[in-house]
Amino acid sequence: MDSSESLYQIWYELTSGIEDGIVILNTLDIICHLNKGISQLFPVTRENYVGRQFDEFIEEVVLPVIKNADSISPNGYHLISSTLKDQDLYIFSGPGKGQSVEFSILEKNDSDYHWKMGYFRRITRWKKTEELLIRIEERFRIIFENLFDSVAMYPVDESFYPGHFIEANSSSVKRLGYTQAELMRLSPADILPPEEFGRFLSFIKNFRISPVQTAEFSEVTKDGTIIPVEITALVVKIRNEEFIIQISRDISDRVKIRQLQMNAFEQINRNIEQFAILNDRIRNPLSVILTLASFSETPESTRIAEQVHIIDSLVDELDKGFIESEKVRKFLVRYFQADT
Repeated sequence: MDSSESLYQIWYELTSGIEDGIVILNTLDIICHLNKGISQLFPVTRENYVGRQFDEFIEEVVLPVIKNADSISPNGYHLISSTLKDQDLYIFSGPGKGQSVEFSILEKNDSDYHWKMGYFRRITRWKKTEELLIRIEERFRIIFENLFDSVAMYPVDESFYPGHFIEANSSSVKRLGYTQAELMRLSPADILPPEEFGRFLSFIKNFRISPVQTAEFSEVTKDGTIIPVEITALVVKIRNEEFIIQISRDISDRVKIRQLQMNAFEQINRNIEQFAILNDRIRNPLSVILTLASFSETPESTRIAEQVHIIDSLVDELDKGFIESEKVRKFLVRYFQADT
């Protein structure tokens, strides 16, 4: 047995238990060995192709059972081609039906031996995983782009100073009035009023204490419009880098309602104060009238005294209303947290 035959015998022993398809070639690109993995992938037997050119094997066995074979030039598989690159193949027929393989050529050339190997590596599991990841990414992208709230992502340095946006959904682009490309050149500092940025820095530095933060700020659009927003943000770590995912909700309606509440509370306070003042202003003249009426005992005086007592009873009712209004005010302050 010469050295080349000894080498092929070693290859036979090494490759017989490998599931991947392996074809051993000599210096003339003639097939010297096919392992069992080849016959599990393609409709071929060892006896039919040992001693034949590898290009014949590709054209007669591989191309007829792979998807989109008509778009692949046989020259692409020529072993001496300097442009040969790894290619992924999907087998739709034969013993390897449903399998994906990665085709590549390995070559060894030294003073002792010169050999080549056609290697069909099974990658079905990886392809399915890749496809699953792509589907998951597509689903999250659809959700991300269709959220009503603005969502953006940006890196932070060791001091938690924010960098430029690296992701922003369609709602962010629409609300702020920038294009996607323009927004990627900005950072949170560029869309916040200058007077709020210091408070925002304190806000994100609190991530050292808690991974999620919520607070109210304002955002400035491209045309200068100021929009009140509620920002909920969380910090995530990707490959030892820290990023902040920021969800920004337009709370313009909430702020308007809050202002209406404040106006209403202020009006209630003014009304209560007027109640107290009005009661005193009514009672003082009544006391004078009643005193004057008591100086004479005439039917008119008696009539005046009766009317004074009626008016005084009405004022007592106003006092009770004042007390009830004060209770209502305290309830509203307590449960609606009015700043009164």
